Amino acid sequence: MLKEGKGVAKDDKAAFEAYRKACDLGQLAACRAVGSYYLSGSPGIVDQNAAKAARIFDRACKAGHAGSCFDLAKLYDEGKGVKQNPKKAARLRIKGEVYEGVE
Repeated sequence: MLKEGKGVAKDDKAAFEAYRKACDLGQLAACRAVGSYYLSGSPGIVDQNAAKAARIFDRACKAGHAGSCFDLAKLYDEGKGVKQNPKKAARLRIKGEVYEGVE
């Protein structure tokens, strides 16, 4: 709601903090959102940091979040924030597909 401004004033900083807190509590979709903030950067909120995004996506992927596995696979394909590794990217996409079937 805060990120899109639905029903409240748009506030990216408050949205990021809410996602971060939810991620800390184990909400995997929120972790993906936090990782996305770090991947793209957001002026005045977080600096772009692909390595940190990769760590966050990795944690959420290992916990069973399909979207985070796909995001992490893309980073491994492109070598952003991690050493490029197409084989690992392929394994992560398969893991994501498995998780997607149970979400």
